Amino acid sequence: MLTFILRRIVLLVPLLLAVSLVTFVMIHLVPGDPVTIMMGTNVGGAQNIALARHELGLDQPLPVQYVHFLGNILHGDLGTSIRSGRPVWSEITDRFPATLQLTLTAMALSILLGVGIGTFAAATR
Repeated sequence: MLTFILRRIVLLVPLLLAVSLVTFVMIHLVPGDPVTIMMGTNVGGAQNIALARHELGLDQPLPVQYVHFLGNILHGDLGTSIRSGRPVWSEITDRFPATLQLTLTAMALSILLGVGIGTFAAATR
């Protein structure tokens, strides 16, 4: 049993790396430039765009960006929201109660309906 748990823990590392790589690639495949989304119509010229890209590290090669991405995640820094400018962690915690309520409601409904329909199906072949 201990070897099973240890093997699962060891296999967790490549899985987390794969998930982080897929997430990173998906973020970069989204159409549009994050800098222009952040600045909106107040772009203010190519120099401001270049400065913002440098501050965000978007002017570096993708492998370097990925290493910074992993480092930030390991330190618990999920970054800043492009749309609101707030830390992502605070965005998640603000929406967590509603997510939890929706999850619990959906689980309760699925359990009640599943048990009810299952009982009906068993009683009336």
